[in-house]
Amino acid sequence: MAKPTARSSVAKMVHTDKADYKVPEFLLSSLAYTPAPQDFYAGYKDSDETPLWWTRDIDLPLTKKENRRAYKKGIALKDELESQRQRLGEANKKFKALLEAQEKEYKNRCEMLDKRVEMKLEELELLKQQSKLEYENRLIELELELQRTNLERAFYEKENDKFSIYEAYSQKNVEERQQLEFALAALDTQLAADKEVVATLKEQAAEGYKLLGKTPVAPIIGAEGVIEQSFMEPVKTKMERFDVRNILEVKFLSLTNKDTGNVELKNISFDVKRKGITVVYSQSGRVLANIVSAIMRTLPSSMQVTGGDVRIEGESNADLLRGEYREKIKDTITCLGDMLDRLARSSKTLLKELRAEKIADERLFFIMKGFNLDQKTAHQKVSKLDEATRRKLAVAACLAMELPLTLMFEPEEDMSLEDKNRLIDLLHTRNTDKATLIFTTDKYLSGALKSTSFYNFSL
Repeated sequence: MAKPTARSSVAKMVHTDKADYKVPEFLLSSLAYTPAPQDFYAGYKDSDETPLWWTRDIDLPLTKKENRRAYKKGIALKDELESQRQRLGEANKKFKALLEAQEKEYKNRCEMLDKRVEMKLEELELLKQQSKLEYENRLIELELELQRTNLERAFYEKENDKFSIYEAYSQKNVEERQQLEFALAALDTQLAADKEVVATLKEQAAEGYKLLGKTPVAPIIGAEGVIEQSFMEPVKTKMERFDVRNILEVKFLSLTNKDTGNVELKNISFDVKRKGITVVYSQSGRVLANIVSAIMRTLPSSMQVTGGDVRIEGESNADLLRGEYREKIKDTITCLGDMLDRLARSSKTLLKELRAEKIADERLFFIMKGFNLDQKTAHQKVSKLDEATRRKLAVAACLAMELPLTLMFEPEEDMSLEDKNRLIDLLHTRNTDKATLIFTTDKYLSGALKSTSFYNFSL
């Protein structure tokens, strides 16, 4: 419907049930949101004021002035409604844009959270697989360790049984040997006494013949199996029973502590053959250490040899001074204890330290390889090596020197079972023309070595 122009003097009036009176036609659309009369009057139900719009008689036509006023109010109302509609539209657009932005942000956040959840699920699955693999690996390791433990247990039980039988047999042989040695010593003592008696009788007979002025008519068989005249002075010889097959003999060695009066060793006897391995076993490392000190003449001042003798190459060490004895045995005996002390004080590499011994590098490296030691270890300063590696190098150096007798006290100390087996293999593959003397408190080592001789000394 067209809007009335300003030239129109009177707008077309239309009756409407909404207002129950005639209104300008252009206001019909605006009255769609206008309350009905009964609703309007309901607002003034409790008030004394009467709305002026309804004071007029609805049948009377509007004057021009009222018509213009109504028109202006209608235009103003329409403009206000349009302005409110535009503001409402703009507010709706802003609100819609805000909702879209929030919806977009919500979707992005939901996608991000979904990704994080997926990543967490994947991580959880990976952790689950890793835990499963670790559990399976640990289970396999435990099974292998159990098998290895069972094998080692069976091996040790078998070796322990063999060693027990061998120890009992060796103990019996040692006791029988010691009894024989005691009997032999008693016979030697008796023989020496008989020799003295024979010599005395021979002297008496010679003096008797001289007094009678007679000469002997028959020879007399001397103690050494040679024919002597009865008037001749007997030849006094020192009785020594040294077996040339032995390089070292310990005969009835006894030690006493001068400070306490305690007997540290009593009647210790054993022989070391010129070839092969001799094992001396005891549960007491102190007993073995005292025997080694007696052999090497390194006993402390509180220890005194109260009996017996130590012979090397048939010569007693008691006949020499300590310095002379050490000088004599330097080309005969290689002692592990001396080598350990030497390396402990050394600031050189192993090769430089052993240069004076004229040891072939190839042989030293071969023995070091047997101990699973790299050649580079021989070029490192000995003082910077740990004690276990230093002991392995000392053992390797002693075996590489190849002197007639190698003496080792507790060579297996601080070694693992694997290293002990390597030591046993090295000792078995060593030159069989040399003698090796092992002092040990380790039952496994003493039982595993294929020794030429075995001695067991208890407290």
